[in-house]
Amino acid sequence: MVPMRLTGMRCSSLARLAGSVVELVDAFQIVSGSGAVRLTKDLLIFEWMEDGTVWDFLHSGKGPVPAQAVAHQTGEILQLLQLLHRRGICHGDITPRNVYLRDGELVLGDLGIAKQGLDDGPVYLGASTPSVFAPLDSDGSSWTPSDDVYQLALIALSALAGEVVLTFEVCGRLLKSVEADDAFKGWMRDALAARGDRFIDAGEALASLRGDPIQPAPAPRTLNGQHVVFTGKLTTTRGAAQAAAKAAGASVQSRVNGATSLVVAGQPNPLQIGQQHGTKLYDAHRRIRRGQRISIINEKKFTRLIA
Repeated sequence: MVPMRLTGMRCSSLARLAGSVVELVDAFQIVSGSGAVRLTKDLLIFEWMEDGTVWDFLHSGKGPVPAQAVAHQTGEILQLLQLLHRRGICHGDITPRNVYLRDGELVLGDLGIAKQGLDDGPVYLGASTPSVFAPLDSDGSSWTPSDDVYQLALIALSALAGEVVLTFEVCGRLLKSVEADDAFKGWMRDALAARGDRFIDAGEALASLRGDPIQPAPAPRTLNGQHVVFTGKLTTTRGAAQAAAKAAGASVQSRVNGATSLVVAGQPNPLQIGQQHGTKLYDAHRRIRRGQRISIINEKKFTRLIA
């Protein structure tokens, strides 16, 4: 297995991040013919990537890669994508054949269809990414920064599984089976969700991967008018808690959405990827990062409110 270095993730210098891209060694033109048949070709010379691609690595049976290394390398590429996304640039083709290895580090290559958008909304690429690595809700040519993050998460999942994972193979069962902690599995779940639910861009994805602190809204003084979601194990039954919340004037929801204003968190359950149970706090954290006002309280505080 190619060793993966576990150095720090927070250095943001452009010079350091340049190491996450296949190096352009030289560029020149070749001119042939003359007059009306004169033809000019631009040639780009890139470094030779002796260690090959992620595709080569996995198909040679060198995986799976430990979760700690995968998470670190994912963070490195996210830092690079964050620079691109802030400038309105989408890579558009982050596939196992376009991500290389250099001394055990992931290196992003082939920005051939990368494109900068001047307006908000999807970027229309001049070509399309292979459909098996495009999100199910993308046609492969209409692209957003969240689609770049989706593809990177697909590569992370492939590294953890030890085999190239195609779009149609992404499912709860596979996320449950790989060896990784709940936090990283939760991150991949969010990155591989539908467009409206997954990370908006690399900046949001990186903040979540690092576990950057969030700022929930202050706890409410009353449950009246609150839209409440329960998660985790409570000392009472879920049905009894929901009934008490409704009696106090709250609306009870089965999942976190745009109307949610309060999450009551009991004792944490093991994360069950692919099921609604155990993932609601991840949904709440993502929405809080985007500016939605959601309070998160424990069962003791909830009991005081219904009293």
